[in-house]
Order: sequence, then structure tokens, then C-alpha cells
Amino acid sequence: MSEQLVVIDDVSDRSRASDRISRYGAYLRNSAEEFRDAWDGTVAGPVEFAAAAWRNATGPVMGPGYAEIRNDIDSIRVITGDSGDGDWAIEVTIALTHSALRPLFPSHLGLGDFGDWHTERSPFSEHSSYWNPEYTRPALLTSTRLIIPLVATMLPTPSPDTPVGTVCLADAKAAVRAVADIVNRQAGPVVEALRGGAR
Repeated sequence: MSEQLVVIDDVSDRSRASDRISRYGAYLRNSAEEFRDAWDGTVAGPVEFAAAAWRNATGPVMGPGYAEIRNDIDSIRVITGDSGDGDWAIEVTIALTHSALRPLFPSHLGLGDFGDWHTERSPFSEHSSYWNPEYTRPALLTSTRLIIPLVATMLPTPSPDTPVGTVCLADAKAAVRAVADIVNRQAGPVVEALRGGAR
């Protein structure tokens, strides 16, 4: 099984909560309108609900997040398409070092002439963080975006009976767990392969 890109820690969420129930729940109380359909005010459908739940469970809204993203991943977002047809996807952005690209390019390109991402291993993680290098020479900084289509059948359906002005914490947590599971199953092996190329 691939390493997890996202970890959800309900124990930390409860222990850090001012109400002793859920720190994430406090964030939800401040953004209840995001979980409603903009047209009729009913509870949003599964995908829109999951997008709001994920946005509030991760940085920059919540830090540390209810859904903790591995430090070598730039971002994981639930996004809507440009077509306006209501298509949605999970977007995973991954920084790639030159060594991951080397098998794809002939040696005469001179990748060594360019600066690369600055990597730094955290004492709290086995994975390195990626930062911009110092601007002392040209740099080739590459990242890739993995797009995973997201449809309602992949997600739990939130309760339609949630009172206006509130968010069902159990529904929001279930939606975040579903997105995290999709990311770990589908993006995890891709990231593992890319990082393997770097080694």
C-alpha cells in the first residue's frame, strides 16, 4: 500500500478543541453558509458539500488542519472546472526535483546549470519540504498537477435536514475522510513513483 498523503487525526481534533468536542467543528460554525446551495439555501449536494468541508479542514483556513497534508505535497484542493458544467476534481500539486525529471530529458539539456527546489527535512516528518532556492542563479522549478475527477457517487450524501446556520459535523468529517481516501488511493501511488524517480 502507498504511503498516505493525507492523515486525519480525530484524537488531536478533540484534544485541541475549546469545546472539548471538535476544533474543526468550531471552524465549521464560522462558515455554515458555504455548505448551502446558493440558489435555494438547501444543504449543498455531495460534491459542493465536500469541497466546502475540505476547504475548511485544510490550510490556509485551518492550521494545523483537521486533514493534515504531507509536507512534501504543495497542495490538495477540491476544484471546479472552467467549463461551467458543474464538473469537479481533486487537484494534487507536487514539486518535482531535477532528478525526477532526468529520465525524461537527454543529458545535453544541462539541467545542472539551473538551481532546483531547496529541500529541507523536517524533524517531525520523514518527508522533505520544498522551498524556493536563493535567487543567485537561474532556477528550473517544476511541479506537476494530478487531477482526479470527483462525482457525487464517490462521496457520502449530507443530511438534508440540517438546520440553517449550522453544519452537521459528522457529515463534514465523513466528506473529508472520503476525499482523503480518494487522494491516498489514487494519488499516493503516483507521488510514490515520482519520488522514486527522484531517488
